[in-house]
Amino acid sequence: MNKPFSNYPGGKEAPGVYQTIINQIPPHVNYIEGFVGNGSVLRHKKPAQGLNLGIDISRNVIGGWLDLNYPDFEFQLGSWFQFVTSQSFKKHLNHKETFMFLDPPYRFSSRKSGSKIYEHELTDSDHDYFLELVKQLDCKIAITHYPDSVYERELSDWRCIEFTSQTRQGKATELLFMNYDSPVALHDYSHLGADYREREKIRKKINRWLASLDRMPKKESLAIISAINERIVKGGSK
Repeated sequence: MNKPFSNYPGGKEAPGVYQTIINQIPPHVNYIEGFVGNGSVLRHKKPAQGLNLGIDISRNVIGGWLDLNYPDFEFQLGSWFQFVTSQSFKKHLNHKETFMFLDPPYRFSSRKSGSKIYEHELTDSDHDYFLELVKQLDCKIAITHYPDSVYERELSDWRCIEFTSQTRQGKATELLFMNYDSPVALHDYSHLGADYREREKIRKKINRWLASLDRMPKKESLAIISAINERIVKGGSK
């Protein structure tokens, strides 16, 4: 998918960033991305079979997405806060098969610059309300933020990993908070690997296996696939 803007502040486009996030996303039927901006995760992950929704309060952002005309995706103009408190979306928000990725504007005190970079920023009170709301939702949620005492305190019982991003001020450490255990299965395996070298190694291994299966009689290849699936279901794979 093309991106609506060639450059967007706070995006997750740097090498290894969106891959790290996607490698933490479990299987889901509905995908919701609040504060969608340039939608790095939305663009690079495999679409969900049900709802694929991007939300942003910026008219410029939503207009950019609508101009790209992706028929399998919905983009809604409005506040994430209004969305999650709307009765019409309760069925998605309280659904175990819904996954929500949230990359809100970070707290000013956590930024190196400490300055405004977005058209619509969040106040400290907004962040408090945001954290209150996410803890009330029943869907699976992942949230990115810089290291920050408020987020780390309020989401202390969420799983958290660190990753490195590239900002206008240089490299930065970011946190990914998740309200679910480390996933056994992933929604999208196309970015699997800790770095570019490992991802390429895995891709080559997959291609070798596929080429080997292609050379076999169909029933023989299906028998092997069936045996592999049975082994995984029984917990025989690492």
